[in-house]
Amino acid sequence: MEELKKTFDKMGDNMAKVWYLTPDKENIQIINIPKNPDLECYYKLLKCDCLDCGSVIDWQEGIGYFVYCDDLGCFKNEPNNECARRFFKNIDINFGTFNGWFLVIKVDMNNNQTLIDMDNITPKQFIKKFNNMKKSINKKIRENMLLLEKERMETNENIDEKHIKR
Repeated sequence: MEELKKTFDKMGDNMAKVWYLTPDKENIQIINIPKNPDLECYYKLLKCDCLDCGSVIDWQEGIGYFVYCDDLGCFKNEPNNECARRFFKNIDINFGTFNGWFLVIKVDMNNNQTLIDMDNITPKQFIKKFNNMKKSINKKIRENMLLLEKERMETNENIDEKHIKR
């Protein structure tokens, strides 16, 4: 982590504040990472080589929130992360176990998915916003699925009528 921090320090203003949940700390840490990180950055911070990501995106605001963790963390003997367990128990996201390291980031979806500072939202506000966005997305998905089903049924009725008229 120290080596990574030295690399990041050289980047100056091209950094964004993100939340870092680690097994060795009880509270969420705010750390700086590049605004346009590559996969290697995530792999080093999460001590893994395979990412899992949960997210919600508000396209009207152009903002996305992403939670990254080790996709294979539950299959490794990684340390339990009580900070993550306490934080994510209130969020509508399914990560199963809470082993290893986690990153929570905010992204500007209108600017090439550049990271934005997470320091202007509290964990409590984030939980409420994330869950509300997730509910809104789920509602839209249900509405679209109902419309598709209705169209499918109408199409099937038209097909049936054509076959019956012959």
